[in-house]
This record gives sequence, C-alpha cells and structure tokens, in this order.
Amino acid sequence: MRVDQVKVYTYNELSEEAKEKAREWWISCEREDWQGAEYVIEDAERVAEILGIEFDTKRVPLMNGSYRQKPVIYYSIYGGQGDGASFHGTYCYMKGAAKKIREYAPQDSELHAIADTLQAIQSKAFYQLTAGVTSGYGSNFYSHENTVSIGVERDDYVEVTEEQEEGIAECMRDFMRWIHGQLEKQYDHDTSDESAEESIISNEYEFTEDGNIY
Repeated sequence: MRVDQVKVYTYNELSEEAKEKAREWWISCEREDWQGAEYVIEDAERVAEILGIEFDTKRVPLMNGSYRQKPVIYYSIYGGQGDGASFHGTYCYMKGAAKKIREYAPQDSELHAIADTLQAIQSKAFYQLTAGVTSGYGSNFYSHENTVSIGVERDDYVEVTEEQEEGIAECMRDFMRWIHGQLEKQYDHDTSDESAEESIISNEYEFTEDGNIY
C-alpha cells in the first residue's frame, strides 16, 4: 500500500494562475447546472401580475413524487439561433399598473414604458381589450418573442382596430424581451469571475496547488 501526501490550499492561498483555474472549474459547474433562471421567473411572475398578465401553467414533478405548477415560459440564452424568451397566457387591463410597477421597480424604464403604453391603448378602448398568447409558427424550434401568436379582443364586442391589436401585441413581446434581458443579466452575473470567487470562498472549497478541486 502506498500513501501519498497532498498539500491542500484555500482559494486565497493559491497563485493567481491557480485561482483562475479554480474559477474556471466553478463556472463550468455553474453553466452545466444553472439555477439562476428560477429567480428571474419568480420576478417575472410578480411583474406580470402587476401588468395584468397571467401566465399559463403546467404541472411538473418534484423529487418527493408530488407536483407543482410552473409558468409556461420558454427561453434560450446560450448564444444560439433563435435565442430569446416567450410565454403563453392571457392579458387584461389592470387598474393602477403604471403606478404599481414604478413602486415595484422604480429604476426599470423598460417596464415603465410597457405599463404606460398599455394604459394609453386601453384608455382609448374604454379598458375593454384582452389578449391571448399561444403557440405560433416556429415555437417548436425557437424560444424568442416572435414564436407566439397573440390575439386581441374587446369584452364589449366592438371591433378591435389594427392599431390596438398591434399595440397590445408589441407590449406583450416587449415584456418577453424584458424577461430575456433579465435572464441574460442573471446568467452573466452567476458565471462571472466575481461570483465564482465569492462562491468558492463562502463554500470553503479546497484545492491542490495547481488549482484543481481537492
């Protein structure tokens, strides 16, 4: 039997070259099993509620054998063709959305613009416009905002104008673009050198001298 003795180092004890290798290890693990999208989806659900959007849901299994309802949101952020985000659901006018979205996200001008535009369009239609967002052409292959079909109606059965339909549809797609942008920001943060270093130190990982995980 042979016993080898290996010197073990904390991250801060490594050379700069070994630290870089340690960060690369952590980032590769994070990319392989990225969980950050859950935080973005939770935020998107709250924003959608404020704007008057209700996501469709689907049942997904849990490890304990039970199920939970998950919003129908599709996305791809890995630099491939068709990257983007989309959702299925419904929209109706939500009173006070423009004010509430500023209270919830005071610095987010994209969300402010969506809420303001919806308010302006609805006010000219006596707040009767509703919309349904469903699968459209190409939705089996891509995730971006142009893969959905958006139908706009009026609850009072008055004919919807082309301007109203296009305006509501564009707001829905702007919200999809916002979701995609938030996902990209979260992913970039979670796979950054700064995040890797913070996580390695807080989890007290140990390494060999050359930066390999021990």
